[in-house]
Amino acid sequence: MAFGRKQRKESTGGAAAAGTLEHLRRDLDAASAEFDAAQREHQSLEDRRDDALASEDVAELEAHETAVGAVERRLAVAQTRHARLAGEVDAAEVEAEQARRRAFYAQAEQALAEARQVIADEYPAAAQALADILKRAGQLRSVAREANASLPDGAEPLDTVLEPGGFNGRLYADGNKLVTTRRVLVDKRTGEPAHPDVVRGPNLVEREVEVEREVPREPAIPHKGVIEFTNIPGFTAETYIYPAPAWGHARSGPVTETPRQHHV
Repeated sequence: MAFGRKQRKESTGGAAAAGTLEHLRRDLDAASAEFDAAQREHQSLEDRRDDALASEDVAELEAHETAVGAVERRLAVAQTRHARLAGEVDAAEVEAEQARRRAFYAQAEQALAEARQVIADEYPAAAQALADILKRAGQLRSVAREANASLPDGAEPLDTVLEPGGFNGRLYADGNKLVTTRRVLVDKRTGEPAHPDVVRGPNLVEREVEVEREVPREPAIPHKGVIEFTNIPGFTAETYIYPAPAWGHARSGPVTETPRQHHV
């Protein structure tokens, strides 16, 4: 039986604990090497026993058996030492790991205290400043919306999207076209469309014609502005420094089109 070297675990505990563990590991490696050497010597003696018997020399046999006894005692001592050191290494590894955890726990306590201090000292002012920015922007935008409600002749509605990237929603397909094509039945003599209830006739033919398309009043996916989707909570569960007007509606989702202007 040979003892393999014990697989080492990483130790990041205190310096003293790490030094003790490394010292024990070196002793365990030495004990493993001693046991392996004694075992090889024992096997060598066993291999030569038949030769000692074949010599028919009692003194030579006694010397061989004495050597075997000595190496067996050496094996027993090495095995006992190895078992003791293996247990001590296991215990030292456990203690080193616990030391690492205690140190990290203390670090986490300090980080948590600092985080609470940041929230207590810095969050209220920063949150209020952001809320003030959103409220001011909203008030300014309301002026433009009011102007859009009573435009002067010839004026285009003002784009009230505030974000630098512009409209982040999505229009319906072909939302910029006022007409579309459709296949209908027409009278080949006059070119006039047939009545919708008529489905066939000797003078009717199918043709593709342009028809006016009803333009949607709203986009497929509306613009999602920061004013509507920013929610700034207070410290208690039911208080808000700035409640999001669109609270509860997801803001995520792919944007497939980004028109230059969109009126919201």
